[in-house]
Amino acid sequence: MAGRHSAPKNGRGRRPLFVVLGVVTVLVLVGGGTAWAFGRALLPGGDKQAAATSSPTPKPVPASVLDCKESVQAGDLAVAKAYQSYRDWYRHVKAQWDLDKGKITLDKAYEIWDETHARGSSDMNAFDAQRIVYERQEGACGKVPDSVPDKYDSAVGSCQKRAKAISTTMEAGIQVGNDWMKHVLAERNKDNIPSYDYHRMWVKAVKKAPKALGKFEGAHGKYKMAPECKLPKAE
Repeated sequence: MAGRHSAPKNGRGRRPLFVVLGVVTVLVLVGGGTAWAFGRALLPGGDKQAAATSSPTPKPVPASVLDCKESVQAGDLAVAKAYQSYRDWYRHVKAQWDLDKGKITLDKAYEIWDETHARGSSDMNAFDAQRIVYERQEGACGKVPDSVPDKYDSAVGSCQKRAKAISTTMEAGIQVGNDWMKHVLAERNKDNIPSYDYHRMWVKAVKKAPKALGKFEGAHGKYKMAPECKLPKAE
């Protein structure tokens, strides 16, 4: 193999009563329909009639269902971060594959290695931060009780399916992330590693990469086909 991975590179009051009475008188004389409605509310039974025609208070979504949805939302974000790491690591090793097959020049390989390596640390920092948020809520969908209103059954089922797909994708994403970060750290310390040893590490990483990358690609494909986690409106 040839290229960068072969050797080190240097270099508010209360109003008076008469004011209130005056306002009522003006409404009765001038306000028409508004005064009629106001006076009606003061008649015996007016309050009950108003209450009877008011809209009912919506029932809140069960807390366990909301927790499930929030868990899936956190997972969706984590998967997006994992995919960024996957994409950069894939491009990084593919440059070597393509170079070996004569599909790209050494200069082009350098260009790809520089571009992807420059994002390596930010890839993993973003992934780790969102992974921690997700893992704190990961099991929420499995804790939704059977006693929740029937209207949520379908939505919860969809959320649970997506949660499962997220879990599988994240498991694969962590392995890809580990491989990517291991290489980023090695390249950062390249000048302190003997040239021959560094080259062997790179050859081993390139040979190992397809297994984790393929597992993530398959899991991510199934994740994209998983149903969305959407809840019905509260009534």
